Amino acid sequence: MEKDIPKGLQKLQAEKRNNTLHIIQEAIDEMKETGEVVTKKRLYEMTGLSPATFSKPHVKALLEKNQVCQYRPRSRSDEDIKTHIEKHRAAEFDKKEKEISRLKQELAKQQMKYDALNNDFTALNEKYQRILGECHELQRKCRSHGLF
Repeated sequence: MEKDIPKGLQKLQAEKRNNTLHIIQEAIDEMKETGEVVTKKRLYEMTGLSPATFSKPHVKALLEKNQVCQYRPRSRSDEDIKTHIEKHRAAEFDKKEKEISRLKQELAKQQMKYDALNNDFTALNEKYQRILGECHELQRKCRSHGLF
């Protein structure tokens, strides 16, 4: 006995399936561009999708089409692949370290600019307070002489 699924629900399921496939394909493309070996574990991390999602037939078909994960041709040993992944991650780590260093330098420059502007503000505020005091003093004198 086969159940009839409403057309609207079928359409929604198809949209979700296509969206999932699109997310996975983007992650695969990004990993291939950087030369990273595409593994399910890495796809889980990049996409945020659950491992159960990767056991779905439509997702397996996408992985097979792209020849990744368990469908990739085995031209190198697993040790070579692990070494390649470690080298890639080390390179990524170095890039991130350089980025952190650059951002720290930029932060120091911005902090110096902020400190200079804050000093200028403080000096101008003191000058304003002094002038305001002089103005009040002049107003008091004018009132006492009946000019105001």
